[in-house]
Order: sequence, then structure tokens, then C-alpha cells
Amino acid sequence: MEELVEAAGAGREEAAGDLNRLARELCALFAVLRPYSQRGQLKADARCCGVFLTDCLYLVHVLILMPYTYGRRLRSEHRQLALFVDLVPQLRRLGESHFFAMLRHHQAQLDSALRPCDIGPGIARDRAFIAAEAALGAAV
Repeated sequence: MEELVEAAGAGREEAAGDLNRLARELCALFAVLRPYSQRGQLKADARCCGVFLTDCLYLVHVLILMPYTYGRRLRSEHRQLALFVDLVPQLRRLGESHFFAMLRHHQAQLDSALRPCDIGPGIARDRAFIAAEAALGAAV
């Protein structure tokens, strides 16, 4: 962004526009390549998915702050070059969707692991449990 500000200040509008497109393309590459390169780990490894969500949210944070950081140094006709707010929902949704997919995957694993331990019906039929529950109810 420093180079973009310098190019816009020096009157090289084409170079400033190219640098803006470069920043947008880098965000698009992140959105495509990072999930693809970690596709197996994002669902199974909670730490990897948490780092990915954090990276997405950090990029969102940086993109939101860019107009405040660099916009003041640009002339009014070039301030749109520091706006990347249109990328924010896409990056946020990307991180959240992978994180929620990981949570659903882990929930399904936990459900299948605990399915053989169906405690509910066994306890309800146990006479000692029912008697203890009745005694507690009478005491309260």
C-alpha cells in the first residue's frame, strides 16, 4: 500500500490501479489456494482450522482499516484505491464456513463415539435411581 500511495501521489494512476488490483488478486489467491492446500487438515484438525479462521479474520481487519490508514494520504480522487471493503464478507464467510464445517465434523465424530454409551434408558429403569430421585423430590 505504501507503493500505491507513492504512485498515486506521483501522478502514476495506472501504476496505482495496478497495485490495487494486485492487492485484490492476492486476497483472491489466498481465498482459493489456502483452503485447497489444507483441504484435508481444515476439517480434521481443530488447530489448523482455528489458525485459518484467525488468518481470514486478520485479513478482514487489515482490509477494513486500510482506508483509515492510507486514505488520508491519498487525494480525494484516489481514495477508492484504499477501499477493500467489498472483500470483507467473502473472506469472513470463507473462514467461518470452514470453521463450522470442522465443528460439524467433530460433532459427528463425538456422536458416533458416544453412541454405544447410551446411558439414558439404562438409568431411567434402574430402581435405585428412581428411589433416590423420589427421595430427593420429597425432601425438597
